[in-house]
Amino acid sequence: MNANAIFDNVAAAIRSWSITEAKADQVSAVANIVLNIKNALAREENKPYTKIVEEKGIKWKSTEYSGVAPKKIDGLITFLENNAAGSNAGGLKFKDPPNKTN
Repeated sequence: MNANAIFDNVAAAIRSWSITEAKADQVSAVANIVLNIKNALAREENKPYTKIVEEKGIKWKSTEYSGVAPKKIDGLITFLENNAAGSNAGGLKFKDPPNKTN
């Protein structure tokens, strides 16, 4: 099952939450959870079976594709890690004009 569209929606909600509502320790915890999910998807025993092959008898074969593009997961992890110290969004700061003494 291609879950990229679902993941995009969930990742957007997580990004929004991490910028607007979350505390740094919460963002860090979610980053660790997403990393754990990525690692679980990479393990051979968690890959979905997609076909049957004849290889010393009939066997199920798994696919390399986890349902979500790895770049999408990595992008969310990087975003969360960068924002774990506090939100970088908003709060534009303007420099005061230099004091001119005539």
